[in-house]
Amino acid sequence: MVALAGPWIQVISLSLFPLMVFQGFREFAAGLGLTRQAMWLSILANVLNGLLCYALVYGRWGAPKWA
Repeated sequence: MVALAGPWIQVISLSLFPLMVFQGFREFAAGLGLTRQAMWLSILANVLNGLLCYALVYGRWGAPKWA
């Protein structure tokens, strides 16, 4: 399990920078009262995540099956 955790941690650590950038812009926009854009972006990202997970788990739409 430890051998598999190393590469996973490296991949997850790559996503931290975009997350911090998004969170910074989201908090700044919320401070200005512009919350609608962040809401739609979060909804769109969740839908995209669900579709990509479905495609990769079941091998749909030309994606490799990673079950």
